[in-house]
Amino acid sequence: MTTQNRPRNGVTERQAQPMGPLRRPPPAEPGWQAMMTYVSACLEAGDHAALRAMGLGEAQVRRLAAMTMGELMRSEIAGEFGGRPMVRLHVDGDRLDAVLQSVERESARGRLIERCMQAGAPGVMMREMFGVTAKQFRTLQKRHGVSLPVGRPAEPDPDTALAIYTALERLGHRVTAVGLLRVAAATGQPLGLIWRETVRHPDLALQPEVSPRLGPSGQPRPHVRPPAARAAAAHGAATSQAA
Repeated sequence: MTTQNRPRNGVTERQAQPMGPLRRPPPAEPGWQAMMTYVSACLEAGDHAALRAMGLGEAQVRRLAAMTMGELMRSEIAGEFGGRPMVRLHVDGDRLDAVLQSVERESARGRLIERCMQAGAPGVMMREMFGVTAKQFRTLQKRHGVSLPVGRPAEPDPDTALAIYTALERLGHRVTAVGLLRVAAATGQPLGLIWRETVRHPDLALQPEVSPRLGPSGQPRPHVRPPAARAAAAHGAATSQAA
């Protein structure tokens, strides 16, 4: 045995030399961790049909279900297997745009409903403009801490009525919930009073907001004025003829 390789405490000098840097594992292919996160969520929800739709077999689903989240996310193991890609992620851009548009529309509708409730909108207005049922309206009242006065609003004085109608005329012939909020801000009057003055004028057409009232074409369904509005309009027409 040469001096260079003479053992020292049972370890040769060659063995005692420091080890070189560890081999870095190849990077995992794109989409691996995203896929494993989705797989984990499906397993937790018991949605094996979604996993089979991804192309996984029953045996693979059972093996995946037996693994921990840490084991599923070991992307360095997946990176050791070359060849054709194992993960192919594809998003239908058109459908995604439609979903995002629907979410954005419903979020905007929710914010508008909140603003109307905080401004004291009556139940009949919320039903006509948003399709809110009586039960939903009571829930919204509790959520926003709103309590409306009992009974009909007092009749406005002539100056207030004129100010409200002038503000409504500036909206054009289509009255929206946003427009009613603007009238409330301009006149300083509650939405309950503004709504009653609105439905009294047959030349003002209500434009419901985005809601289940939308037809298949995405356009608002033909709006039928509420009974109170029709009665008020008929009363106004009879008064005009009598005069």
